[in-house]
Amino acid sequence: MQFIEKEYLDILEKFKDIFVNFENLDSQIKKKAFLRHDVEADLDKAVYLASLNQSKNVCGTFTIQVVSNLYNIHSIKNLRLIKKIHKFKQKIGLHYYSKFRDSKNFNFQDFKKQQILLDTALKELNIEPFKVFSYHRPTSIQLEASRAKRAPKGYIDCYSPRFFEYTDSPTKAKIKYMSDSDHEWKYGHPLNEDLKNFDTYQILMHPEEWPILDRNKVYSSILNSSID
Repeated sequence: MQFIEKEYLDILEKFKDIFVNFENLDSQIKKKAFLRHDVEADLDKAVYLASLNQSKNVCGTFTIQVVSNLYNIHSIKNLRLIKKIHKFKQKIGLHYYSKFRDSKNFNFQDFKKQQILLDTALKELNIEPFKVFSYHRPTSIQLEASRAKRAPKGYIDCYSPRFFEYTDSPTKAKIKYMSDSDHEWKYGHPLNEDLKNFDTYQILMHPEEWPILDRNKVYSSILNSSID
């Protein structure tokens, strides 16, 4: 696929009638799709996708890092960008990158610290505290914690069994997960998916990947956007 704006909008159009927010845990809708955006490096691109989502009346969840080497959420510029995402009627969450991610004793030890950092920024912007989080580069240890439903109390884990299925047989899965990581759809492309096949979908689209035709230009685009 081309990673162009039309392709992105076509994905939204295809799923817009079944998109449900992660926080809508009481939804009784049988067929549903959850839209997630992990902001790895570029809040400017996140604003761009947020605007496209609003144009289709779709609410996605933008998970933001607070320990990134590439952006500081407390800078004046980035606070303004987060506010713009919120004004486009999108949800803000935490993209949780734990230094304990490879530890057999992983138990969200540094989650509270990151929660405070993000909620402090959101409070400054008069945005409600976040409820949803996703892992940055999840390990098998973290995914096992999610499968065991060990997420911090009161928070919604995008990798919990409600949204993500752990299986060695994708053809037998009941939840379809699709992601554009590294500028390719390794688990299938949303536009090629027959909506009759599954009742639950999770679609992850990274802001940094759009709209860029050449995967080799993704990182140069990130570097250019970081220069202010």
